[in-house]
Amino acid sequence: MSRKTFWRGVLLGLLCVALATPARAQIGSGKPLVSYKGSDNTAAASGAAVGVAGVTAIITLVLTHKKKITGCVNALYEGMTITDEHDKQTYELLGSTTDFKAGERVRLQVKKIKSKDKGSAPVWQVEKLIKNYGSCG
Repeated sequence: MSRKTFWRGVLLGLLCVALATPARAQIGSGKPLVSYKGSDNTAAASGAAVGVAGVTAIITLVLTHKKKITGCVNALYEGMTITDEHDKQTYELLGSTTDFKAGERVRLQVKKIKSKDKGSAPVWQVEKLIKNYGSCG
């Protein structure tokens, strides 16, 4: 999950809450035919509940989204790396790499691991092999 995606979700949720207004039926002179005591409070509470539910759904979606990488796997003396096709960056792979070999193009579900060395390549924990496309072309 990137910070940009997270803040987009938060902004969208806040925008939904800010723009939620209760609808009022009006006939003739603009005065309601029947007025219920506390009806404005009920509408406001309902709008707030819908807004909170929307924000909660967006945050849950953003936090549970799994990162996927597609690229060619390369062998190193200590492990494997993958060069992502989308951002052209090289990432170090940890975890279960027995389902694929160096020289294969794969799509992986990964989880980011904080690296102790600031100058080294970003490190990803392989959670699952999604698809093996065969050899790199």
